[in-house]
Amino acid sequence: MRVATAASPPPAPSTTTADDPCFDKATTTACRLVNPAVDATSAFNDCFNGAQTNSAERVLMANLVAGDLVLTGKDEINRVIVNQHMRSSIVAPMVNIQHATGSLSLTADHVIFADGKFVAARDVKIGSVLEPHSVVTDVTESMSAIINPLTTNSRILAAGLEGQPVLGSTHPEWIAQFFLDMYPMSASLTNAISYLFPAKLQAYYDAVLEPINNRIAGGLKMGKTSVPTLAAAVGVTLYDIALSAGFLTYSLASVEGVVALVATAAAIKASRK
Repeated sequence: MRVATAASPPPAPSTTTADDPCFDKATTTACRLVNPAVDATSAFNDCFNGAQTNSAERVLMANLVAGDLVLTGKDEINRVIVNQHMRSSIVAPMVNIQHATGSLSLTADHVIFADGKFVAARDVKIGSVLEPHSVVTDVTESMSAIINPLTTNSRILAAGLEGQPVLGSTHPEWIAQFFLDMYPMSASLTNAISYLFPAKLQAYYDAVLEPINNRIAGGLKMGKTSVPTLAAAVGVTLYDIALSAGFLTYSLASVEGVVALVATAAAIKASRK
């Protein structure tokens, strides 16, 4: 099944090159649920096996936004917390993985499930076995713009414009196992904010966090590799708190934010009567 290449949000006017760990913005697709009550099997069949129940749709990752429900495994559905780089024009080197049932392009340090474990894309070779079961037939390189939807379980089923999907993480190698095994994104304050105010969080990320993250990503990577896991967990928790506080400030700066705060205060007051 081929996905229609729907228009994605306009990129920033300038283009730079970076090694941000992400998927190929132009060609990577995911399975987004149209009906939130549908089961994972029906969604998978709609997106990748030609079924037409209209319960799910295959879309470019660039068209995902905070709050979307997506397949994160053949039997798993999870929510997008925020989609990174939606309005960015950053390009990066890509590893193009051709496999028996499809293809996928992603940066070398982005993590994919191969040969029974999560590994960096650079470690995927001809003959590697992806999940769901598909053998790698070729590996090449290219350059492309980047995209990366963060999900509540740090996983996502990712595919090219055609063919079957494979399982990947939504994190780079330096932090992927930390979020996959030790610090679930679902436990974060950011996830709670995304659940309650998905559109507002996506706007906050695009306008405020994306530029900040681009500046500090290198320092975070170096810090994670040089400190104990416990210290890293404390650092991530503090960052999560700071992000949440920033979101509150950002929201209160708008008329909608003030109205929401007044409504919340009124509801709390009424509940105490």
